[in-house]
Amino acid sequence: MSAGVFVAMAGLAQAQTSDDPFVVPAGRILVEVDVYETSGQGTDTLNVMPVLVTYGLNARTDIGVGFDGYYHERTKMAGVTTTTHDWGDVTLRCKYSLWGHDNAGTQTGETAFALLPYVKVPLGLGDSGSDQTEGGLILPFAVTLPVDWSLVIMTGFDAVADSTDTGYDFQWVESLVLSRTFSGKISGYLEFYSVLPTEAGLDWSAQVNVGVYYFFTPDFYFDCGCNFGVTPAAPDVEPFIGLTYLY
Repeated sequence: MSAGVFVAMAGLAQAQTSDDPFVVPAGRILVEVDVYETSGQGTDTLNVMPVLVTYGLNARTDIGVGFDGYYHERTKMAGVTTTTHDWGDVTLRCKYSLWGHDNAGTQTGETAFALLPYVKVPLGLGDSGSDQTEGGLILPFAVTLPVDWSLVIMTGFDAVADSTDTGYDFQWVESLVLSRTFSGKISGYLEFYSVLPTEAGLDWSAQVNVGVYYFFTPDFYFDCGCNFGVTPAAPDVEPFIGLTYLY
């Protein structure tokens, strides 16, 4: 990714599933809105208007509030179709940059690393979803590569509700995102995203994701793409579109 676009995207919410280590600039507000459709394993889900609002506290820290939006899910099993809906949950998060916030990947070989703890609070406004509070810690690392490429490596550790919704289990998240700028306004990425649960009976889920960004301005862009499941536990396909604006 070129230095100019890398700087413009530093701290901006991104279409890929992974988080990056850059914070929103101090005193500014970032708003991201998306639409997802997920298909696989006899289930089709439409997720409308998930939104993430992030505020930059200072050069090292931002805080965010996310709302999962509206879910409409249709499941077909043994010839019987069941429809459920849910308004999703609220997520509170804080990102703290340990290093890299002052260079934003402007030179080949420069790196950035951050801590991103989060807590997910259930609202219980629909037919599905967990009734338990969940949380975790995300550790994103980025490095600027030669010839306008960049790489983000992310590790996460989550405490999530178990299948009975009465206790907790842990899961390990790992991802790689390779990004590049193709022109002054267009960039794209290829991502591998993996979730490994510890609960007995749950299988490893992995996706290969592709997407593009179109920058109307350095602070306002459109994204679209599709996530593809590469293990049986992952959704088959997950197309999405989104808009992001930095005030």
